[in-house]
Amino acid sequence: MRAKKSRSVETGPPGFTLVELLVVIAIIGILIALLLPAVQAAREAARRSQCTNNLKQFGVALHNYHDVSNALPPAFLTKYVGTTLTTSSWGWGSLVLPFVEQKSLFDVIRPGEGTFYAAVSDATKRAAMQVGLAAYTCPSDLQKPKGTNPSRLVNTYETAASNYVANNSSDDYLAADDGDIGGVFIPDHSVRFGDIFDGLSNTIALGERAWQYRDSLGVRYVGASALVFGVSDKNDVTRAGDQVAIGAIKMNLDGSVQPSTMGSARGMRVYSSVHPGGANFVLADGSVRFVSSTIEGRFNESGIATDTSGSTNAATRRIVDTTWERILCRRDGQTIGQW
Repeated sequence: MRAKKSRSVETGPPGFTLVELLVVIAIIGILIALLLPAVQAAREAARRSQCTNNLKQFGVALHNYHDVSNALPPAFLTKYVGTTLTTSSWGWGSLVLPFVEQKSLFDVIRPGEGTFYAAVSDATKRAAMQVGLAAYTCPSDLQKPKGTNPSRLVNTYETAASNYVANNSSDDYLAADDGDIGGVFIPDHSVRFGDIFDGLSNTIALGERAWQYRDSLGVRYVGASALVFGVSDKNDVTRAGDQVAIGAIKMNLDGSVQPSTMGSARGMRVYSSVHPGGANFVLADGSVRFVSSTIEGRFNESGIATDTSGSTNAATRRIVDTTWERILCRRDGQTIGQW
């Protein structure tokens, strides 16, 4: 008898066991966890580079403005209504618009021709001033929604925000009658390059300020960033800080101090950024530097500048004796060294 041929059973390729599948998933998860920080770091590097380019553009703009006007713009410019000086003021950011490729916007709002209050009251001008400008915004920071800080409203309206503020002083805030306490930008006065005795490459012109800051309880305050076009009330220290910053408060001041000593307005007058470790600054010569938050300075536990004895007395702490103060003060006459 003929033997029957046996038929082999055809089977597909071997599959994954559950354990093998879990191992593969775990490996993929680990790879993603390792890769994600690198991707985030690369994105932040790109955003920080764009922020640097914004400040470089402002550095060029300030030089072009100086070439035309033979002086830098004032920190902010107030106008008279009859014989009364208004409290709202045009900011330096509006005065340099033609030099940052915003001539058409400048022609619409006409900074300096009337009061800032009157411009905000005009529907056409107000609409133009409520549109955010990329050149005035750090791409790493949050986008600030309109109307988020009622304390800075002008005639019930708020205009576009900016992440860049001007260097007003190395110590006190608008302390002198004319606001000139060593910085480059003074209210209602113009500084010339020749007035920067320490050299353009040794003196900060503009720096960053973040939209929000945090107290030691983790509460976030909004509206720390500047307003692009003007000051809502130049007589209010906090609101005048919409255009300028000071060195009497520690850079990137946040929850490292106690809430009882901090004050909710303090972070609205300081330099800050969301870049890790410091902030970008443009010097008076147009070059841009990243300044570390650990730069040599002298501050107490509340983030307030002190003198060599630790006193916060305004009269004594005006002595410029740290690297941080020296790069903010235009006329201290001291050698800075490496920073």
